[in-house]
Amino acid sequence: MSASSVFAQGDPPGFEPISIYSLDNGKIDDSVPDASKKTPDGQAFGKPQTTADRQGNPNGAMLFDGVDDYIQTNEDSNIKPLTFSLWFRADDTSGEHSLVDSDESGKYGHSLIIGYDDPNNQNDTPRDGSLDVQYHNGFWDTGRKIQPGTWYHAFVTYSDTMQLYLGTETEPMQLVAEQPYPTNSGFDGSKFRFGRHNAGDPQWFKGAIDDVRFYDKALPKEVIEQIPVATPTPSAPLIDTCVNIPVNSFGDVHIKTPDLLAYDFQEAGEFILTRSTSGDVVVQARQEIWPQKPKVTINTAAALSVGSDKLEFYMKPQFSFLVNGTPTDLPASNLDLPGGGRIIPCKEKGRFVIAWPDGNTAARVIVDGTRSFDIGVARLNGTLSYEGLIGNLDKNSKNDVQVRGETAALPLAFTKDHKPVADADFKKFGDSWRVPAAESLFSKPMAMNGTKTANESHFFFAMSVSSPASQADDAQLTLENIEPQAIQKAVEVCKEVAVDGGFALDTCTYDVAATGDESFAQSAAVVSEDI
Repeated sequence: MSASSVFAQGDPPGFEPISIYSLDNGKIDDSVPDASKKTPDGQAFGKPQTTADRQGNPNGAMLFDGVDDYIQTNEDSNIKPLTFSLWFRADDTSGEHSLVDSDESGKYGHSLIIGYDDPNNQNDTPRDGSLDVQYHNGFWDTGRKIQPGTWYHAFVTYSDTMQLYLGTETEPMQLVAEQPYPTNSGFDGSKFRFGRHNAGDPQWFKGAIDDVRFYDKALPKEVIEQIPVATPTPSAPLIDTCVNIPVNSFGDVHIKTPDLLAYDFQEAGEFILTRSTSGDVVVQARQEIWPQKPKVTINTAAALSVGSDKLEFYMKPQFSFLVNGTPTDLPASNLDLPGGGRIIPCKEKGRFVIAWPDGNTAARVIVDGTRSFDIGVARLNGTLSYEGLIGNLDKNSKNDVQVRGETAALPLAFTKDHKPVADADFKKFGDSWRVPAAESLFSKPMAMNGTKTANESHFFFAMSVSSPASQADDAQLTLENIEPQAIQKAVEVCKEVAVDGGFALDTCTYDVAATGDESFAQSAAVVSEDI
């Protein structure tokens, strides 16, 4: 979890948020772990930019320019009880500045605004830099003033009473204002947005907003006031040596999940290998068509969200490595990332381990100078939840094939015909983990391939699926339509580089025989080492 997401690890049972807008790395989608509660994506208007959060993570928050920037969500505001929370830093408090808002002109809403001005309310001190809370249909001036340039953590609760809680990086969360919810009117607000009031009176916010959360209940005082002032220390020490992490996506393209489910994935495009449901662990892989064999794809790029940092690896048109968008040489010694992660070179040339800041997750990338590369991800510690093409990292291979957004994994039935999952279901699974444009971490586009982009689905071929529960003869690959001489030569090439049998030899034989490229044997040799 990123430094900005303090409360996610501390939600007591029964008080989990129904929506989370981390706003890390420019993401404006709801990243709540429970997919059944996920709100459809909203839209950014103007050009809100990423900015440093309160810990200094360079892309950990969103910056609003006070002119025309705002984020419109699809989050329902017309409910009670309700709680919303956010971190914010106001750069201007001299006028009216909307933080979280659902006002319709003349109808108010559930909103938190700096310096709200109601000329018809004699109890209001307008444009005074204090926080105002809107409700249906009215508002109250809490009198709690905001200092420009200071990061605040605010909670607003709505039930029979309304409460405002406020904390900072150094001051604990406390109840600062409270009053009854004095209304019998119906709820007539809009969907929630960040950084703007209504269309006729925008009250643009100028400053930074981070980690907005919504709850379908009024969180009690004892829950809110237990939120720690400082970010908890990592749950595990950050590793500083190269650890053995088995590769999960390799060759042309074989998947072997950390839970030891194996299958082939001959699909072109950009895919989510894994992501934590908290959103700060993301590993995406780009698979492109092998020019000589249109039914074969290889890994040509990968992009990783490592806490607040973004790493990109590209094999085409020539190798390049980017850290937060800046071309960077692969390190010869340990490289500490700005957001707290680390890149660790291994003694073997072209192999690197990437450690996430919390010490719970690590990845290994293998860049051997050829046209493709291999990548693996491992849980080191902790209780993060993962999802993606390589499963959920829970030591159970039987639930690794799960369609994105669905709560249950596809059942696996290991049989002699090598089809534990129906073709249509397997394709649905694969396509569900394509990277939506709004979630892509890649700054360089995919290459064109003839009249089609490689991102277009052209073929799906599940050569086999194996599992620890399957017998060896049930996991044999089908090498139909490949000349026997090519297969025999491939076996010899693979054995020459110490690929000594089983799954690694099977995949190596297919890769070398299908493509005619002996460099795939080196990839299989790494897999052989991991077994």
